[in-house]
Amino acid sequence: SSSAPSGVSGTLSICNGSTTSLTVSGGTLGTGAQWKWYTGSCGGTLIDSGAVITVSPTTTKAYWVRAEGGSCSSTTACATATVTVNAVPAAPTTSPSGNTGCEGTPAALRGYSVGNTILWYKQASGGSAVDSTASHAYYTPLFDTTHTYYLSAKSGAGCESSQRASIALTVTPAPAA
Repeated sequence: SSSAPSGVSGTLSICNGSTTSLTVSGGTLGTGAQWKWYTGSCGGTLIDSGAVITVSPTTTKAYWVRAEGGSCSSTTACATATVTVNAVPAAPTTSPSGNTGCEGTPAALRGYSVGNTILWYKQASGGSAVDSTASHAYYTPLFDTTHTYYLSAKSGAGCESSQRASIALTVTPAPAA
């Protein structure tokens, strides 16, 4: 016969729009038994079977798993886990001041996203952040070439905005000697 699972493992805190895999921990399956996964309650709405499932909840949701069936027709107690879904912040707003200056001087670029960290990029998507600042703090690269910086907001839960705002950096050339 089967023995009950001792728990569920996996990433239990995700950003909205992400997926996570949940895995049965402990327990054993008897001959012909299967792991069955439910939402709502233990034995509630059957959503999948197997030792590992992938879920994409849009709100915080609890999942239950138990062993069922087999030659002894045994059903075990459930193990449960709750997947917390964290909000993804909107792209930051920007301040156009401080984005034009003389070559070699520091810029004063600013993004706003209350309660979030601002990540600064040199590309519109992908890549690694070149800097991070607290919300309402200035990013001060040197005016070296005219280009655009892109910024996103990252929440305390680690969720980053899917869109990036932009600030064009305009260099005023130094006058000729």
